[in-house]
Amino acid sequence: MRIICDDEREIVPPDNVGVVLIDMQRLFTESIEARKRELMISAQGQIVRSCATLDIPLVVLEYDGYGQTIRPLVDEITKVPSTILLIKTFDDGFMGTRLHEVLQGLGVKSLVLMGINASYCVLSTASSAIGLGYKIFVPKSTIADPGMHSETARSIRWYQANGTLFHHGVLAI
Repeated sequence: MRIICDDEREIVPPDNVGVVLIDMQRLFTESIEARKRELMISAQGQIVRSCATLDIPLVVLEYDGYGQTIRPLVDEITKVPSTILLIKTFDDGFMGTRLHEVLQGLGVKSLVLMGINASYCVLSTASSAIGLGYKIFVPKSTIADPGMHSETARSIRWYQANGTLFHHGVLAI
């Protein structure tokens, strides 16, 4: 298993990679500029399709009370054999959920993280993942903040310093 970046660079995570899709619910996605939202959903869909093809576990996190994951992604998610849906009540996807236990049960050691509110929900989930010993990979094209979020530049620097951030990538054998 490898991740191939759009600049043809290969990032090879250890075996046992999993993908976590965070808060891609209509109320959150509506706050992203239309073109950026389309590109993000397309990039996420490409990775979800790779999960289906390569039988990579996919965990879908949804923030309680904000509806379901948006239809374009659900259509792809339903094709992934190893999909787990977890409902969360905190920004951090590990807090108050069984995410860590689920990932351990699947033997996952590295995570590809993607989703909405890159400076809060994705970032706090990434921070906890590192604290729990996971290696993280974050395709920049699969995360976003609403509008001109003032924290975005700072969170991008954090991803660069604490994991592997790249513009765009695909999962491949």
